[in-house]
Amino acid sequence: QVLLEVLDCFGPEAVDPVHIIGEIGTEFLMADLLSIEKKMKTLRPKKDLELAQALEKCRAWLEGNRPLRDMPLAPAELRLLSSFQFLTQKPIVYACNVDEGGLHGSPPPAVVQASDGAPVVTVCAAVEEFLSACSREEAAAVLREYGMTQSAIPVLVETVFGVLGYHTFFTAGERETKAWLMEPGTSAQKAAGAIHSDIAAGFTKAMVMPFETFRSLPSLAEAERHYKAYGRDYGMQDGDVVHFKH
Repeated sequence: QVLLEVLDCFGPEAVDPVHIIGEIGTEFLMADLLSIEKKMKTLRPKKDLELAQALEKCRAWLEGNRPLRDMPLAPAELRLLSSFQFLTQKPIVYACNVDEGGLHGSPPPAVVQASDGAPVVTVCAAVEEFLSACSREEAAAVLREYGMTQSAIPVLVETVFGVLGYHTFFTAGERETKAWLMEPGTSAQKAAGAIHSDIAAGFTKAMVMPFETFRSLPSLAEAERHYKAYGRDYGMQDGDVVHFKH
């Protein structure tokens, strides 16, 4: 999971985004401390000793005003704490909501500095809302008017996926085109299992083409001529369009 924090970065009434980053960070930190306090009260002295030690380590770290995402933890500790879903342990992506005049600028330097290395993406919510109500042709015209090559939403999605370490593959047919998540280096047979275990079990080959090739073709019928066949051990690439044969 990733926390997406949207910051208002324009207008005379906008609250200082750096202040908001600090305020929300403090709220998350206090929420995690409260979760630890509640859990510590229920632990059994001997049976839950390892968990108690891990939680005490987390509490000391948080009391130093530091998020758990920066805390070094051993694999065994990570397993013990995996069910807690601590807010400060989750990675963050910041979205700077700017006005139309800020579309082509970099995020405010103060926000980048306060982000502590987390990704910062510039978005104009007003433009994105308008684009969402447009037809494809109208949206293309609006993007040209603003000097944009694409909506900011795909950039935001790609940023979140990058933080999570996910890649995407697509299945495309007459009825629907669907995106599926996978880890980098996933084999074709394992990717097939993301759709259905029966497809993975009966896997014979994967018919694959890059997304950019697929997008350039005029029809699904034409696309059929451009797929290449690969075996079960093919390493799926981010953006592959695939038909699994089974």
